[in-house]
Amino acid sequence: MFKVDCQCHVFPREYLKIMEEANAEIIPERDPKTGGLFLFDRKANQRINPVPDKFFDIDARLQDLDRYGIDIQVLSVPIPGVDRFAPDLAVKLSKAANNGMAEFVDKMRERAVGLACLPLVDVDSALDEFDRAIGDLGLKGIGIFSNVNGKFIDANEFLPIYEKAQKYNVPVFVHPNVPVVGNVLGPDYALPLIFGWPFDTTIAMARIALGGVLDRCPKLKLIFAHGGGMIPFFNKRLDLVANEYSETLMKKKLEKLPTEHLKMMFVDTAVYYGPSVMCSISFFGIDHVVFATDYPFGPDGGRGFLEQSVQVIDSLPLTEEEKSRVCSANAQALLKQ
Repeated sequence: MFKVDCQCHVFPREYLKIMEEANAEIIPERDPKTGGLFLFDRKANQRINPVPDKFFDIDARLQDLDRYGIDIQVLSVPIPGVDRFAPDLAVKLSKAANNGMAEFVDKMRERAVGLACLPLVDVDSALDEFDRAIGDLGLKGIGIFSNVNGKFIDANEFLPIYEKAQKYNVPVFVHPNVPVVGNVLGPDYALPLIFGWPFDTTIAMARIALGGVLDRCPKLKLIFAHGGGMIPFFNKRLDLVANEYSETLMKKKLEKLPTEHLKMMFVDTAVYYGPSVMCSISFFGIDHVVFATDYPFGPDGGRGFLEQSVQVIDSLPLTEEEKSRVCSANAQALLKQ
């Protein structure tokens, strides 16, 4: 069955080089014992992301894709993105990231499409880079994060980004960021990474719904990572509580239940557990769920996520036609592939 993996990542080399030379808040560093490359967050005083060698090894990627039956990767730049840097540096990094992304996609020999990285800390520059990335470089959408330096993505200042995405008819992939509540979870046990990230996604989705972003941009195609966080499981609580307390706590009456907006969004299957995927399908609908793995992160150089993701799809109690929608048809419609 044809498979489009909607959550895969790459760090373009020039992007990392500029980050290293800037010597700013986040820097690449080598582990003195293993030699592995990581991104180190000076503010949090901890590593926030590994940079596996497979980020750069196209032949190894293609071998893994063939081994697990993945036909196309949808590539995005993972956290921290460029928004943690000063605006001038963020713009420079985004241009390097998008140039590198276009080159990487070309070398993948029709096995990949790319999403643009935008400097949302400077919305005017982000809009210009949006035009360049889609119009000149041929990227197929944009990738943003669940918060912008702690700022929620339903903020009015980001509306022009969504309007442009709607105009171009390209998807906006929203990946979790270092969570707003990450500092209270503690660095031990990796809980910010395990649970903090999907919680941040949950908050972002709920705020998009409650903030009426999709009333203003009804044709916007938002794809949220990792099954939509807590939304599929707690959707009824969200409706009941928000509707009950909106006037007393939010000081305004809801015109629509938040789930009416949430069901307009898309989510991916990168949760690695069949019942969880079925919960997402049950809530969002078979046409609003796309296959994803989070490669090349994960065990065994990303192969662990590939294997588990494919096994989950095979195990789902769906018809072949329904599996085909999740595996490829929904993504192809979003990406116009």
